[in-house]
Amino acid sequence: MPEDRVWGRNPVKALLKSGGRRADEIAVLAGARGPLSEIVALAHGAGVKVSYRTRDQLRAMAGTDVLLTATISPAQLKCTLTSAPDTGMPW
Repeated sequence: MPEDRVWGRNPVKALLKSGGRRADEIAVLAGARGPLSEIVALAHGAGVKVSYRTRDQLRAMAGTDVLLTATISPAQLKCTLTSAPDTGMPW
């Protein structure tokens, strides 16, 4: 996965809710519903560009099978990772 991306529902949601860190864009699986609609609404509210992609496009972007990714600057990524709570989970 490129260093300028966060992927997965919870990490992207946390990034958007943090207020101080800004995503440049989120890419969401086209046609996805449910919890992803809340993340799309958060992105729109924060003025973050939302693009809809195919599963293959998202897999190519993240290097794994995901439903969404967020593109952020490397400095913001470092801040996000160092301030994230340690849950013992890989995401």
